[in-house]
Amino acid sequence: MMIKKIFIFFLSFFYLIISSSSVFAISSADLQKIYTGTVHYLPNCSISSSANSKPPTPSLVSGSNVYILGDSITVMSTPNYHDLFSAKGINVNIDASSGRGILKTGMDNNRLNAMDAITLDKDNITNADAIVVALGTNGDDTTQNIDGLVKALQADNSKAPIYWVDTIVVNQPGQQVVQTIQTANQNIYSQSVQDNYSIISWFKLVDPNGNPTTLSGNETDTNNYMRPLSDPNSYGFHPSSAGSQALASLVVSTVSQGGTSNPSSTQSNASCCNTLSSSSGSGSGAPSSAATGPFTYTSNAQEPYYMEQYIIDLLKDIAQAEGVPPSVTVTQDHVVAMVAWQIKEGGNTNNTGNAFNLWNMGYLSSFSQLFTHGTSDGSQTGFASYDAGVEGNTIEMTGSNQSRIGKVLSTPGSTADQVLQAIAFPDLYPGNLAWAWGGQSTEAGAAAYGHSDYYPALLTLLSIVRSNYGKYASTEIGSVQNKGYTPGAPGVPISSLKFSGGSGSGDATAALASSSGEKCAGSTTNNGSTSCTASTNADILCEAKKYIGIYYGAGLSHNYTAFRNACPEASISGAAASSTSSKPGPCSTDCSGLVSVSVSAAFNQKLSYSVGNNGLMSNMADWKPISESQVQAGDIATHSGQAHVVIVDHYDSKTNTLYVVASSSTGSPTAAQTFNSSSGYDFTQFFRYIGPGSSGA
Repeated sequence: MMIKKIFIFFLSFFYLIISSSSVFAISSADLQKIYTGTVHYLPNCSISSSANSKPPTPSLVSGSNVYILGDSITVMSTPNYHDLFSAKGINVNIDASSGRGILKTGMDNNRLNAMDAITLDKDNITNADAIVVALGTNGDDTTQNIDGLVKALQADNSKAPIYWVDTIVVNQPGQQVVQTIQTANQNIYSQSVQDNYSIISWFKLVDPNGNPTTLSGNETDTNNYMRPLSDPNSYGFHPSSAGSQALASLVVSTVSQGGTSNPSSTQSNASCCNTLSSSSGSGSGAPSSAATGPFTYTSNAQEPYYMEQYIIDLLKDIAQAEGVPPSVTVTQDHVVAMVAWQIKEGGNTNNTGNAFNLWNMGYLSSFSQLFTHGTSDGSQTGFASYDAGVEGNTIEMTGSNQSRIGKVLSTPGSTADQVLQAIAFPDLYPGNLAWAWGGQSTEAGAAAYGHSDYYPALLTLLSIVRSNYGKYASTEIGSVQNKGYTPGAPGVPISSLKFSGGSGSGDATAALASSSGEKCAGSTTNNGSTSCTASTNADILCEAKKYIGIYYGAGLSHNYTAFRNACPEASISGAAASSTSSKPGPCSTDCSGLVSVSVSAAFNQKLSYSVGNNGLMSNMADWKPISESQVQAGDIATHSGQAHVVIVDHYDSKTNTLYVVASSSTGSPTAAQTFNSSSGYDFTQFFRYIGPGSSGA
């Protein structure tokens, strides 16, 4: 069973300042639990960077408008901006062109310089609640030009706060671009007070130890936010996929919260407060209705309690905490996603001493009103009642350390896949901490585990729940130890459930099933039932789908003859049922083994492929490089710097999403997966099979 580790960092060891007049004391026992990595949660704990001298501006609300004016870095980050602002209900209008300066014309999109773009965008600027300028990489950021640009913006809108994003170039000693960017940053910073704008430091996010106004040329990029210099489109200042996401997250977080980001101080100030008063006297502060809803949620639920009922009440409470109508949170996709997540967590549904803890949540002992049972280390906490469990989960999922969960659930139209992705990718949400650690000891390790193992497993479970929703959603929960409870027994007739599971929308497996790129006759996203003929490259995908649900086996299936002897065609359809993480079975593959098997089966060959750290296959004569926009069913995608390969279903250019089938890592099954600008996976190379048996096109 997975043990959660939710860390909270404190600047003060024994007292956290809530306000000028109230203090929350933490017991020595709780401190020891924090140091030893036990599961803990403290609601409304925010960590924010110190700002510059400009006072914070009001935070933005749903329906607000943001205007962004930028160059190629903004062009590359545009999908990320749209996704992140949209998740907050904020409208964003972006005018970006590569090569653009304040007076330099751009090379793509409308090709206007910044001053001309302002003239064109007058209406968007006038209606903006916040304005972001991200210029400086291409020079001409003189103090005079900066002043003129800001005055032009203020002429259209004198009330909206203006933010200017500084810039950086890495590992380019002796290059003219270093001086260009240093001069731009010096002028951006020197004009900020006079022209009344705040600075968002992209520079400090990339190189926390550097100085944005005094560049050495040896600035570093430890997080790989920049494209490697080996990439001809890098220039030392163009962001990678992860960098675009990190930049957008920084800007969106700062602007939406009305804050500022400035490198004058790299220290973080932790301000944590307790939203629940403690009967033991160890805490102070009233419940915060804005963050947690009422002190204890009132459901009026009666036994037998069952999973769907509990999740619906939880979603209603999250709606109240987030200030949205219940109809936004209580959707079929959200309920199905939460059921799949609960199965993955293996939370206590038969409640032997730990009632209503479906997600293995831990706690701080000062929250005595909500909790009764608990183990010595604080894990697998027992909530005092059904309603206390709903409230406790709501506090956790809307508090700052896990706020992404409440936010995605309260975003209109968010899908099951988006919910699970938010849960598994905490590193994409500033200030959020990992939920699942998978035995890792650091936040970075936990985040990597979320990407490579946790998320694919959640998607697989999502498919399983959709196909057998009634079995899981009707599972009885609650204090039933002495009532003849049978684990897995239904709490209510399946006919009484509100939802049916269905195919829903937005999850990877459903998208694969309806993929316009797929050409598999009679194929499904489950094992078996795929009838492939060696006619098109889409048959590679057909073959790969047969292995969905079969766990990964390192180094397996590269010898196709040996593999087929161990795993006859007739045995594949039932292989997933007996495959486990510890005993994956004879039909197990690794990532390139899945390619070897699928290509060999599709074209009646005996081929073996391995993928190197450069993302190239062992026999590149069989593979034709193609662009991302050309990918079709049965093509493959790799990383230029990692030994991993996936089989493509299709690419959705509207959402910049790649749909694939992949065998990814030990402990996870072959699964349908999705990757886009918010997933953190950077596929940079795409290939089409042109080897033996194919048309060679």
